[in-house]
Amino acid sequence: MTPGFVGLMQINVEVPAGIKPGSAAPVQIAVGGITSLGKATTAVSSRETNRLEN
Repeated sequence: MTPGFVGLMQINVEVPAGIKPGSAAPVQIAVGGITSLGKATTAVSSRETNRLEN
């Protein structure tokens, strides 16, 4: 559960090295031996594009 948010589940992930930036990287989640169907996607950007300039 996510602290402070009733009924909301939080998943922390680490993107593997070598993943190319793009708008539709496939995502699968496995919990307790059950794996998601794999139809979810997420955007991936390079570290350089995520930096905030002061």
